[in-house]
Amino acid sequence: MKDGSLKLKFVLGQIVGASTNAGLDAVYQRMFDAAKGKIRRAPNKVEHGIRAIVFGAFLLEAVCNELYKDFLEGQIPNPRLARAIWSATARLAIPEKLRIATTGRALDKAEIDRQMGKIKALFDLRNRLAHFKDTDAVWEVDLNLLTDPENWFQAPEPELMKNLTGSRLAEHIAAIEDLLKWFECVFGVRRRALKSVTRGRR
Repeated sequence: MKDGSLKLKFVLGQIVGASTNAGLDAVYQRMFDAAKGKIRRAPNKVEHGIRAIVFGAFLLEAVCNELYKDFLEGQIPNPRLARAIWSATARLAIPEKLRIATTGRALDKAEIDRQMGKIKALFDLRNRLAHFKDTDAVWEVDLNLLTDPENWFQAPEPELMKNLTGSRLAEHIAAIEDLLKWFECVFGVRRRALKSVTRGRR
């Protein structure tokens, strides 16, 4: 198996169950990390920012799902009931899964609201990229200025572009990394490091 995981459940030293996982979180983690590397080498290329936001959002969804499923299995003693609740709630959005996990927990409400705000900002941006509708930015300058490409960097940038390079992109990347750590705190489950294993014949 390349990527993914095989989980074994033991009771009194005996294997009583096994499950597999596609390991999408490991795949998206690599894609997110690759995008960050490209941003460091070419910080002004918008396509690298797009990759970081899109794959970062995919990563958050995959990790949230994995930790939420483990959370249900850990909180609900009856395995059949845990699986049923997972099946019934698996399609909920990230904020809804987090609300379930934070119910009755001694977590700071202001911190929850702050992190939820980050999630909303990131997924609003991801959704805008996925359903792209751009509008022109009006630049009222002398036409002579437009004849020299060196002056074009002075043009106003649409709001979307400002989120895909520079300090705003750095803030979004930091938010993704911060949320990954916060998810572990919310669910009380540590994310497993998935290792890639390739088997081949010689």
